[in-house]
Amino acid sequence: MLEFRRATPGDAEAIHRLNYETFVEEIPQHHPNVERRLVDRFHDTNTYWIGLADGQLVAMCAIRDEHPFSLEQKGVALPPGEWIEVRLLAVTPAYRNTRTFAGLMRAMLMEATDRGVEGIVISGTVREQKLYRRFGFVPFAKPIGTMEALYVPMKLTRSGFMQSETARTLRPKLLLAGPVEL
Repeated sequence: MLEFRRATPGDAEAIHRLNYETFVEEIPQHHPNVERRLVDRFHDTNTYWIGLADGQLVAMCAIRDEHPFSLEQKGVALPPGEWIEVRLLAVTPAYRNTRTFAGLMRAMLMEATDRGVEGIVISGTVREQKLYRRFGFVPFAKPIGTMEALYVPMKLTRSGFMQSETARTLRPKLLLAGPVEL
C-alpha cells in the first residue's frame, strides 16, 4: 500500500539518497560523490511530498513558491499568473508504470489549490514527455539543459489535468443498465 504525505525532517536523508540515485546515477545532471547523496540547493525552502511503500521512500517531489524559480534562473519566462514550481520529481524504478506518479500528481495539485495559485510549472525530462502530456502538462518554452539531461519547461493547471487522458481514465464510470434514475 502506498502512502503519500508531506515529508518531515526525519525523511531528509532518504530524500537526499533518492535525489542522488535519480539525478546523478540515472539522469547525469550532477557529478557523483562518495557519499551517494545529493542535497538540493533549495532544500531549506522546499516543501517535499513523498510516497512510501512499507515505510520506504519510493517517490518524491519538491515544491517551491519562492522566486526566482530554477526555471527563471535558467532564463525561462514563466507564463502569466501565480505558480508553484515542482522540482526533483523522482520515482524508484520498481514503482514506475504504477499509480505512484498519479499519487504525487494528486499531492502537487492539492498543494497548488491550497496555495491558491494558477498551477504547476516543471522542468519535464524529455525522456518522459508522453507521461507528462497524459497528465495534462503542456510545454510553454523551448527545451533547456544539456543533451545528457534535456528538460522541457511545462505547466499544468487544474483544468488542464481535468481534461487530460489520465483524469478521464480515473473518473468513476456509471455501469448501470439504463435508463436508471440517480
